[in-house]
Amino acid sequence: MYMKNIEKLILIAVLLISCANPVTAEAVVTYSFECITSDDPSGDSAYVGENSLFVDVEPFGPDNQVLFTFRNTGFDDPLYSWTNGPYDSHYIDGVYFYDGALLEIALLIDKDDGGATGLFQDPDVDFSEGATPGQLANIDLEAHKLMTGYELNPILDVNGTADRDKGQYGVNPGQQLGVLFTLRPGETFDDVTTGLDSGAILIGLKVQGFGNYSESFKNDGRIPAPSAILLGAIGIGLVGWLRRRRAL
Repeated sequence: MYMKNIEKLILIAVLLISCANPVTAEAVVTYSFECITSDDPSGDSAYVGENSLFVDVEPFGPDNQVLFTFRNTGFDDPLYSWTNGPYDSHYIDGVYFYDGALLEIALLIDKDDGGATGLFQDPDVDFSEGATPGQLANIDLEAHKLMTGYELNPILDVNGTADRDKGQYGVNPGQQLGVLFTLRPGETFDDVTTGLDSGAILIGLKVQGFGNYSESFKNDGRIPAPSAILLGAIGIGLVGWLRRRRAL
């Protein structure tokens, strides 16, 4: 009887831990992105973007701030059959934040901004406030109001015009862009993630370089933290072990 009670307590504890909110364990929540346009009729661009574009959201500093780190991991899937390549040069060139009920002051962390934060500044990523176009396609503007947008500062040629053949200061594969917001009084980090989870707050991306195509994206669901996945696996394994032990 004593051993059975111990087994029950272990099982309950493991299940509670494995089901815990990953924000508590990691203090970082990662979101993927969903393509909301169809410039590329094959759908390859959407597939690549949805599997390589991510944003990490985390509390930052003592002043009630939240850091958004946009990442482009690049895409490498040898099993995927390309019909309209190449697709390995896509880059984020516009970032949009919709519905600013929670957020007010913004700071970029890129090539030449945000050094005072002590965070990594990617030397090949350079953005400034103000995005073109002013709105992303296929966003319900009656339900969502644009708060602010940022776009890349392109490399200029000798005539002072953007030269897209000489590289980009957008977020290329392996690079990142940080955007730091200060929350309004009374709001918390959990309010931000709750808004992102429910769709009350939207983050949009404009992405170029899918061959000859560009696409737009909005934040999708959370990606489980590695520790949460591990704890869940441990919990499932212990459940099976306890059941087998009882059967012996």
